[in-house]
Amino acid sequence: MISKLFKRGLLLALLVFVLSAEIALAFIYTSVLTITNSTSISYTQFPSIVSANVTYLAANNFINSTGNDTQVQSGSTNISSMLANDKILLSDVLAANSNQQYSFVTGQPQKSAFQIITGHGGYITTNDTAALEPSSNYSMSMNGYIDTTAGTNKYIVSKDNAIAVFVSPIVSGNITVSANGTYNQSTVNTTTNEADRYNTAPGVYTFNVNFNDSLVGNVAAGRYGEGIGIQYPINLPKGATVLNANLAITARASLGGVTVRSRITGEATDNASAFSDIANFNGRSHTTANVTWDSIQAFTDQTVYYSPDIKTVIQEIVNRPGWVSGNTITIFWEDFENRSTAGAYRQLYGNNGNQSKRPTLVISYTSSVSAVGISSGEHTLQVNSDGSNMWLTVDSSVSSNNTAVSINNTASNFIWNQNNVMPYINYIKESVGGTEKLWYQPNTIIQGTALPDRDGTKNGDITWGSNPSGISTTLGVLTPQSATVVTEPTTSQDIAPTIKINTGAYDPSNAIPVNPLSSIINFLATGNTTGVTGNPNGTGGNMYGIPPLVAWVLLAFVSSIGTYMGVFYFTRLGWLAGMFSAGVMGVFVAMHVIPLMFIIVSVILIVAGILERDR
Repeated sequence: MISKLFKRGLLLALLVFVLSAEIALAFIYTSVLTITNSTSISYTQFPSIVSANVTYLAANNFINSTGNDTQVQSGSTNISSMLANDKILLSDVLAANSNQQYSFVTGQPQKSAFQIITGHGGYITTNDTAALEPSSNYSMSMNGYIDTTAGTNKYIVSKDNAIAVFVSPIVSGNITVSANGTYNQSTVNTTTNEADRYNTAPGVYTFNVNFNDSLVGNVAAGRYGEGIGIQYPINLPKGATVLNANLAITARASLGGVTVRSRITGEATDNASAFSDIANFNGRSHTTANVTWDSIQAFTDQTVYYSPDIKTVIQEIVNRPGWVSGNTITIFWEDFENRSTAGAYRQLYGNNGNQSKRPTLVISYTSSVSAVGISSGEHTLQVNSDGSNMWLTVDSSVSSNNTAVSINNTASNFIWNQNNVMPYINYIKESVGGTEKLWYQPNTIIQGTALPDRDGTKNGDITWGSNPSGISTTLGVLTPQSATVVTEPTTSQDIAPTIKINTGAYDPSNAIPVNPLSSIINFLATGNTTGVTGNPNGTGGNMYGIPPLVAWVLLAFVSSIGTYMGVFYFTRLGWLAGMFSAGVMGVFVAMHVIPLMFIIVSVILIVAGILERDR
């Protein structure tokens, strides 16, 4: 007969088991994460990618559903990190020819957000949408580590032909914002802003202002060397870079078949005055920059034609020391040199002919502001434009203002973090017209490639990078923190492979043959031999809802108590049965699959056996 004392000991052991199991299921788990750099290249920050079945960890309660109770730690220091469904990402200093170890830790105080880490060579794409078009009143802000070492195409953000924020390709420490705009201006409808002139005899000119139409070329004997001067007030910031510029003119007659040779120049002045008379027209200085427009194609009536690119002419004017945005420029299109063949000319509309068809100046340009002397490190960067001025702020350093640009509305996407310029990003935000439109700061596990937008539906799409050749990562066994985490030689095998998390989806085939218990755990954790398939509970390969850790705890307890009862049955020696039970429990602890506290169960049984013997 089993004594009452033994029964009490057995019940006490069961109670301790239940309490310790409850603690274990809320335990802190750790895994050794190793980054090996076998190259001679060192990195001030390197965004590493570590394969891990994070979905499985969340589904089996090793971490919470958002993963925000995890940290990657170096010693006791938290490292910038992010979780995706199939990987752990972290960013830290990486020395050349090094082997660096970290701890992946669960059960931590919940953090409000992860960093954004795309891996080496990775980047983020935000699809073009009308709501994100900056125009001239916008704000973009980013916080994270910025590598300000000079390099090619190191764009923090870019939108083709619209806006770019980038590190200088030439000078380390310089960050520039470049905004692209388009100026599209017709001549002003006044009586003195355009004029034409032609020769009736050598040195004899005829002059008109605000014409119905005009001619360029050599009309006929007695009317040659004909051309026009047209004026435009333009809002180009001083020193803006002119990307291209053209005159757009509308033909008023169908003409062709003969050679027209002409030249386009500008007036070399800061702010052009209105035309008054022929002396005023002839007395104006022309820019050094000039563009020939020769062999002009035949004109078809009512068709718009564009001149060759005259950006050099515009650039010379806006680079003048006295240039101010909003000043007026004069453009001359003429054959004052009389190079056209006789009877060769082209006819265009003027102000009085049809105001909607008068000559138009189209300029594409970019304006920039820069912050200089910025060292690589974590910074807050903000680009602002209030409709009047544009400026860049890096931390508390504010650049000089420049005239705001109404940024081109293009179909191009936003691309963030090109060429490893930001190994990790704490957040990305964009506001337009004072309203926040975009906010990237993930607070949950990334699924696939979608970077969630906290402000709406403008999710980013992550193009994941990869660890370059010579850099490798490994993730070890996930163990309760109370157990000793042992870093094994790379040639050894783990004897508890069912709680490894660096081998992708949970798969019974990962079991090590020398561990006879693995097949039992595999069955309890999956319920079949097909791994993650056929799962009605949606728990990532756990058909019966039993996480592997729970299966190990159950197996350890049943084995230990069963051993105790068996030895006691044959020997009637409670202390000996307790010793055998402790030995079995010790094997499970040694395999790092259950916490050390479960030895208490066997200790209680040993004490109960000794007390039973002493009665």
